[in-house]
Amino acid sequence: VTGNPLTEGRYIGPFVACRPQETAVSIGIDITFSRGLATYDGTGAPTNKTVDWRVEYRQVDDFGAGTTPWSTLATESLTAAQTKPIRKSYEYTLPSAMRPQVRLVRLTPFDSNSRVANTIEWGAMRAKLSSPAPLSVTATHIEIRMRATDQLSGLTQRRIAVISRRKLR
Repeated sequence: VTGNPLTEGRYIGPFVACRPQETAVSIGIDITFSRGLATYDGTGAPTNKTVDWRVEYRQVDDFGAGTTPWSTLATESLTAAQTKPIRKSYEYTLPSAMRPQVRLVRLTPFDSNSRVANTIEWGAMRAKLSSPAPLSVTATHIEIRMRATDQLSGLTQRRIAVISRRKLR
């Protein structure tokens, strides 16, 4: 999930939150407003603007087929008068450990007026697994920690390189 704009009445997703044979106990969602969130008055001063969206989920099997109907995980709302980009992270606990599929939909209409900044994007999704991911004994695992800024994107993961050497007896 990277930078998918939400439009009213059109679902974005669904995206499966974890691999087959794994279960998640919570879901993390990142929402961004790249142009800020505001309505500008005649003098150019920002005033409050509100955008609402809904997060839905359902359980899927290891092949990605839905096993339960769609349910609402949360309905969120953000009101702001900010001209700078906004990035918000939300975490939702699932009712039970499952392999969830998640989708989002915008509830408020998009205002196309040039004096309104209200473009909302689904920036990222993550899942907290119910058990640690199994580590292979035949592979080397590297853990990297990065600060979440507006410069962090899907391209960042492809820019990480490792020079490795193998020592043999």
